[in-house]
Amino acid sequence: MKSSITSLIALGVTLSATAQWAIAECPCQVNPQSNYSGPPLPSGPDRMTASPSPGTLGRTYYLPSRDIPADKHPRIAMIDIIAPNATSVRVVNVYVHREEDDIDGFQDTRLNGLWRFETMPLIPGNPHIYKVIFRFSDNPTAPETVRYVRLIPGRIIELTY
Repeated sequence: MKSSITSLIALGVTLSATAQWAIAECPCQVNPQSNYSGPPLPSGPDRMTASPSPGTLGRTYYLPSRDIPADKHPRIAMIDIIAPNATSVRVVNVYVHREEDDIDGFQDTRLNGLWRFETMPLIPGNPHIYKVIFRFSDNPTAPETVRYVRLIPGRIIELTY
């Protein structure tokens, strides 16, 4: 019994000495004889901030927007798309746990090229990134143009093609 306790104490002393030796040899310890100054930092004016992905958060808040009408649910989002030559416009939710796949919308007959879309009430915490698909021909094999936009609950975003 005594030998097992003695061997455990000896093992603990050995491990503790090994750990202290490893820490003393670490270049991150302040050592006046070492030229180590830490990991390199990125240069530039915004070195500590990450830039948002293109077409999402950074661009959305620069787009013109206004409040939704007072009779609407406060968490819905709306988007007005101005695409004068488009034959069809679709707005599709790209988030996996989405409230709806396609957003309901229509072409406003009063203004040429204005399409209006309205979401269901948005769930807080989910990213509300939507894909806007433009088609400029009635031909089903014609190429589609795609833009991405982040919708803001309680706001109407204006996107111009």
